[in-house]
Formats: sequence, structure tokens, C-alpha cells
Amino acid sequence: MGLTEEDLATRAVKMLGDGVHFIFDEASSAVLGSLEFVHSVEPRGLPPAHIGINAGPITYTDGDYYGLAVIIAARIASTAGPGDVLVGESVVQAGYPKGRSVRGDRGRLNSRVSVVPS
Repeated sequence: MGLTEEDLATRAVKMLGDGVHFIFDEASSAVLGSLEFVHSVEPRGLPPAHIGINAGPITYTDGDYYGLAVIIAARIASTAGPGDVLVGESVVQAGYPKGRSVRGDRGRLNSRVSVVPS
């Protein structure tokens, strides 16, 4: 059983072609949820996912989120390769340990989180 939206305090904001813009309440939840997501696509026969994560102030207007943190997350995602979860320095500053191996709550995940300058 995987992590749920309620477990991670997340919600999908919008679909972007074959991508999804998620918003999380906590940086650590974003990392754990992203690792869970990356590891869940292959068994479903989907192409490999790649994810960019950033933290910072955002603005909610007309059903969408805007701000530098959103722009940086998109740019980080554009540099991620198949199966990568890349995080900006702001995620580390928000309390997520740099360069740490991460495991899901059930010990199924064992992926390296890479930090990129943002």
C-alpha cells in the first residue's frame, strides 16, 4: 500500500500534458511523495517519471499557484532524467537533509535524492 494524499498533505493542482503540478504542505512530504510516485509508475507500464521539487512562497490566484518557487521547480524538473527526484537548495533549507538516502514508511524505497543549486 502506497502513501496517500492525506498521508502527504498534498493535492494535484493541474495536469500539464503528461505532467502533474502537485502542491505539498511540507518539503519532506514532497520528497517522500515524489519518491513513491517515481517508483510506482514502472509497474503500471507508464514511462519513467522525473520530478523537480522546490520550496518557497507562492501565490494562489484563480485556481492556480504562481511564484518563483513554482518556476524554479519547473526548471529543476526539466533537468531531471528518468527516475530522478531533484530538489532545490530551498528544500534543504526547509529542513530536508542534503544527500540523504530516503526510505518510505514501509521501507520499500531506497533512492538517492539529488540537490541542485537553485
